[in-house]
Amino acid sequence: MYRLRLQATDSRYATVEERQAAQINPDELPSHKTVMAHQAATLHALRFGDAPIIINTAMTGDGKTLASRLRLLLDKVSTFVMYPTNELALDQKQSFEREVNEWPLTKWEGRSPDVQVINARTLDEEQAKLEEMARSAMLRLFLDSEYALTNPDIFHHIMSFQYARHGEARDTLLAELAHRFSLFVFDEFHLFGVAQTASVMMAIVYLLQTANPQKPPRFLFLSATPQKMLEKMANRAGIKTEVIGGLDYEHGLDHAPPGYRRILQPVDLSLYTGTLELWVQEHIEDVILAFFGQHQPAAMGVIIANSVATAHRVYHFLVGYGTGLRIGLNTGLTPQSERGRDDGTFDLIVATSTVDVGVDFRINQIIFESPDAATHTQRLGRLGRHTTGAKGHEFKTFEAHAIVPAWVEEGIAQQFPDGTASRHSYNNAVNDLLTPFQQFEPYVNRWAGVQAGNILYQMRKFDVKSQYNTITQPLRQTFGQLFGKSLNKHTALLKNEQHITLEASASFRGGSPFTVLLRGMAESSEIVSYNLLPLLYNAELEAVPMREMLRSAGQYAKALERSEPLAAYRLRGWTSAPRRLEITFDQALEENEWEAVIEKRGFRLSPMGVSELNALNDVLETRAFAVLCVRDKAPELVRRKLRLGYFDLLPFRDAAGVTGSIAFGRDALLLDSVLYRVKRDNSLMIW
Repeated sequence: MYRLRLQATDSRYATVEERQAAQINPDELPSHKTVMAHQAATLHALRFGDAPIIINTAMTGDGKTLASRLRLLLDKVSTFVMYPTNELALDQKQSFEREVNEWPLTKWEGRSPDVQVINARTLDEEQAKLEEMARSAMLRLFLDSEYALTNPDIFHHIMSFQYARHGEARDTLLAELAHRFSLFVFDEFHLFGVAQTASVMMAIVYLLQTANPQKPPRFLFLSATPQKMLEKMANRAGIKTEVIGGLDYEHGLDHAPPGYRRILQPVDLSLYTGTLELWVQEHIEDVILAFFGQHQPAAMGVIIANSVATAHRVYHFLVGYGTGLRIGLNTGLTPQSERGRDDGTFDLIVATSTVDVGVDFRINQIIFESPDAATHTQRLGRLGRHTTGAKGHEFKTFEAHAIVPAWVEEGIAQQFPDGTASRHSYNNAVNDLLTPFQQFEPYVNRWAGVQAGNILYQMRKFDVKSQYNTITQPLRQTFGQLFGKSLNKHTALLKNEQHITLEASASFRGGSPFTVLLRGMAESSEIVSYNLLPLLYNAELEAVPMREMLRSAGQYAKALERSEPLAAYRLRGWTSAPRRLEITFDQALEENEWEAVIEKRGFRLSPMGVSELNALNDVLETRAFAVLCVRDKAPELVRRKLRLGYFDLLPFRDAAGVTGSIAFGRDALLLDSVLYRVKRDNSLMIW
C-alpha cells in the first residue's frame, strides 16, 4: 500500500476583460453567479470564434455543464445535448430545472426554456398513449423544444435516416433537427470509441455541408479526460477545432486565492493491489467501518466496481456482514426507484459506472477499481467536489482507496516520494503508468467508412436525391479524406449480400449479438435487454418463456422485441467465481476463414454449470453472425498482446477440434482492423 496526499485544486474566475470579450452582461447572470475562465472562453468561442468544433477539457467539478448552457440561457440558442447514459440525461434535466429559476432570462420574455428528455423509453411511453402516431412523428414532438437531452444513439439513428415514415422523405426528421438546433453538445465524450467518434464526425461533416452558411451549427465536446481521436479525425476532414481548459488552476494552497474558486478539496489517497472484492472483505473493519465510526453523521461513501457481478457480490457481502450502515445499490440491474442515491437515505452505495459518468454525488469516501487511466481519473474525480453531505453535515476529511496494478503503485511511490501530489501531476502520472488499451485506430481506414457509405447510399434514393445533388460530391470527397478505401466497403457489402456485417459496421455502439431479456432479483425489477455473456460467466439464471416475459413488460414489449433477444431469464443470484465459457461451431473452418471477417451460423454456447441452456442454443445456432476467429491463440494471449482490455473475446472450438478465440459483431471488425495492421507491418512475432 502507498499513501498519497492529493492537494486541493482551485479554478480561476473569468477576469473583467475576459467577461467583456465574451460580452457577458452581469445583469444577465444570477446575482450570486460569477463565471469561470473556461466558461467565458467557451462562450466567446461559440459566439465569436470560427472553429465548428470546441472541446472543453476543464477539470471534474469545474462547471463544464454550465459552459454548455450559456448560449441557451443568454442567447436563446436551442441546444441538443447528448449524454452517454439515460440516467445522466435525467439527472441533468433535474439540475437544469432547479437552476433555471435563478437566471434573469432577459431574452426569454418571462418564461423558461422548454426542456425534454428523449430516449427509447420515453418514446415508447408516449407512443403507447398515442398509438396512431409513428415513431418519427413522436420524435418530432420531442424535438420541438429549446433544450433536448438525449443519447448519441438517437442522434445516430436520425443521422442514418432510420426514422423514416412510410411515404415520407427519409431526410425529413434530419432536416428538422438541423433547422431546430444550432448547438450540439457531446458530454463525457472520452467514452466514445473509434467507431462512435467516426459516426459523430460523419454527422458533423454532413450538418456543416447541408447547413445554412449564415447560421452554421456548432459542436461542443465536454470531457476532463479527452481522447485524441476526435481531433485527429477533424484534422483529416479539414475542420478547425478549438480546445479550452486546463490552464487556469492553482494546486496545493491552504485557501483559494482571490479570483479563484475551490473545486476539489485535499484527498488522502491509498493505493492497493489485488481485487476489489477481497479488499472489501479484508478492510471492512479497519477502513470502512472505522471511517464511518469516526465521521458519522458527516460520512457518505461510494464503492465503484468494474462489473455488475462484482458490485452485487460486494453489496451482498456488506449487507450480510451486519455493518449497521445503510447500504445502497446502484447498477444497471437495480430498479430506478430503488437505486442508491446521495439523498441521505444511504450511508454507503455500491455501484458500477452508473454513478461515475458525470452524476454528482456528495461523498467524502470512495473505494474503487478501474480498467484504465481515464476511468481512474473520472472515478477519483467524484471525491472532493462538495464540502457538505446531502443532509448539510460538513465534511472534515476526504478519503480514497484505489485498487491498481502493482507497477502503478510502485511508479506513484517513485514519482512522489514525499507523499504529496497535485491532482494534475497525479493524473499525468497515472496516464503514463497505465498502458492504454487498444484504440483501434486502423478501424478508421478499415471499416468506419461503411457508415459514411450508407449515408451516401441513402442520399441517392429517389425521395432525397434531387435536393442533395449539389452536396453529394463534396460529402464523398470529405468522407474519402476521413475514411480512405473503407468508404467503398458499403457498396461491396451490399453487392455480396453481407447484410450482417453491414449492420455491425453501420450501427453506433455495435451492441451485443447475445442479447437476452432479463428481470433482476427484486420483485420490482424492470425487464431489460442485457448482454448474455457476463451473465453466463457470473450469474445464476432461471429461464422464463419469452411470451410470458414480454407480456409482463406491458407497453415496453415492442422496444424489448426490437433487441431481438435470444431468450428470457430471471436473475437468481451470482456465482462466487466466474465460470468457464466456450463457443462451439458445427463445421470445420476453411484455412482462408481464419483471421478474416466471415458470416456464419451454427454456433452454440457451452458454459460449465448453466442449466436450461439447450433452448437458447437452439435459437442461437439458427442465427447468422459476423465473426472473426483467431486460430490456436487463447483469448488471454490475444487480449494481452493486442491490448484489448474489456473486449468480448471468447474461447472457440470448431467441428474439427481446432481451438482459438472468436469475436462477434462490431468486436470482430475492431479485431480485424488491428490484425490487418499487424499483418501489414509484418509484426506477427508479437505472438
